Amino acid sequence: MRHLTKIFLLLTVLILSLSSAAFAKPSTPNELEYVKAYETSEAGREFFRIEIGLKDEEVEYEINLESSISQTMMIDLDNTIPGAVARHSGRAIEYGLPAVSLTLQEVELGRTQLRVEFDKTIDDRGYRAHVEKANHAQKLPTRLMIDIDKYVFIDEEMFESEVGSGAIVIDPGHGGSDAGAIGPTGVREKDVALAVALKVKEMLEEQGDPVVMTRTTDRDVHSPQATNGQELQARVNKAPRDASMFISIHCNAFSNPESHGMETYFYTNSSMGRRLAKLINEELERYGELWNRGVKSANFYVLKHSAVPATLLELGFVTNPEEEQLLADEEYQAALARAIVTGINRYFGRLTAGGM
Repeated sequence: MRHLTKIFLLLTVLILSLSSAAFAKPSTPNELEYVKAYETSEAGREFFRIEIGLKDEEVEYEINLESSISQTMMIDLDNTIPGAVARHSGRAIEYGLPAVSLTLQEVELGRTQLRVEFDKTIDDRGYRAHVEKANHAQKLPTRLMIDIDKYVFIDEEMFESEVGSGAIVIDPGHGGSDAGAIGPTGVREKDVALAVALKVKEMLEEQGDPVVMTRTTDRDVHSPQATNGQELQARVNKAPRDASMFISIHCNAFSNPESHGMETYFYTNSSMGRRLAKLINEELERYGELWNRGVKSANFYVLKHSAVPATLLELGFVTNPEEEQLLADEEYQAALARAIVTGINRYFGRLTAGGM
């Protein structure tokens, strides 16, 4: 009997606990205090910021673009209601600069969505988001910050004018008195760069593209006695005023022979240079099949001083024994050249990835 009594008491406690959980008051949703969009800078970096003030510190959010290249950003705020923004009939939304419009709506119970329409296209996901906790001393609420780098905005008018029908400038790195990096069996960077560049030139001309080469033989572009700055400026000067792009071809090197992979670079402030570097990078990964070290920004001289969209390609590590042999192989050089040409064609909108 005592056992039955204990079981009955345990069941009673369990039922009461379940009942209290079922009828517990749901958590109070967060509320928006304001929404702002403005231009700012930090540590020398310029960007556009969307700032969302919220009443409580717990912030649940998800950010998406409609596609990898889009004019629309969707910011979903879970367990959040429009709050003060709705009560003020939109007066709490302040914006300017690249945003065409900011639209806020509670798309379903407890989920608020901020739709941001830009007047320029965002190239890929060039943004970062972070939450700053409330600062009561400065009377600042908890804030969700979305920072969008300026370079990810594509100016379509600029795109049309820069692409045009101008010559494609191909710059084989080093040459003449400058061998560049040298591999363990003596393969020289300047020779690989020139061999690949000449194959790119041939493929481009076969499809009717005008090409300008900074060098077509093993020589210095300026002179053997030139300073590094003079030599690099001489390469930049080879580009006609109406050139469409500048592509500098190199091989990587490092003291550790195990370092491996390819990568592409663009000048920090060039959105079109970034796009060019990204497209060629994707094709080098597909055709060359080396480890992809990514698309990176840099202030390399030929990128910074080029008046047209520019990219610098590191095709692989000539100091890595395996990659050295690949880079010296004529068939592999042809595959790399095909990758570069395919990336160029995608830049011009001639075909999609994998179309050649």
